[in-house]
Amino acid sequence: MFLRDYLPIINEGVHEGHVWIYYDYTEARTMEYHSMHLKKFYEQILNHIPADIAVWNKKHQYVYINQTAIKDAQLREWLINKDDYDFAQYRGKDTHFADVRRNAFNEAITTQSVYEFLEDGVNREGQLKYNLRRFQPIFKENGELEFVVGYGTYRDWE
Repeated sequence: MFLRDYLPIINEGVHEGHVWIYYDYTEARTMEYHSMHLKKFYEQILNHIPADIAVWNKKHQYVYINQTAIKDAQLREWLINKDDYDFAQYRGKDTHFADVRRNAFNEAITTQSVYEFLEDGVNREGQLKYNLRRFQPIFKENGELEFVVGYGTYRDWE
């Protein structure tokens, strides 16, 4: 695959022609296709792991949420760059769960290690549910926080 570009040649206001430049785009296009294929592959894996997975930035705002955690695609998209307090307000919920998650987020960063906690709640069917959550901070080579990965598995009890 080739791309072309041109540059007009103008001499004292008179158009005298063009300089044409041709690019072989084959290798770049192949790399682009391969990159898109890998992205789709990893997204499918993350979205179908039987666990809640979320990634937060330094401000504890969501940058990624898998579809196991939130099945509604529009809600998942809405939550990007928002936090659990925004989610609580959106759903009309008490912010207690957001406080617990914020404390866990801060504890993981402070200790620079995985922070594990048990979160309880009620599912949509009104059953008690317990969610084991782990927050793992990821740091850059210079020690600066890059993001935090959250992982959760749950069990419903009747």
